[in-house]
Amino acid sequence: MSSGDADMQSNVEQRTLTDEQAKSLDNPAHLRELYYEQGLTLSEIANRLGVSQSTVGKRFKEHDIETGLRGMRPRS
Repeated sequence: MSSGDADMQSNVEQRTLTDEQAKSLDNPAHLRELYYEQGLTLSEIANRLGVSQSTVGKRFKEHDIETGLRGMRPRS
């Protein structure tokens, strides 16, 4: 395996989520709680879950969670 292949494998391993991280990110109610109720920013949520802010943002989009609406609940 070349050093480039080893670096790529290392990056893939680093991007693998733990079961706990995946469970939190796959739970829209939990993400809404953190964002709307607790008032955490995407960056703070990312730090709490041990993932990147980009990952949190992608999951918000996947779950149709609107951002930028501080203190407002999403429409049902």
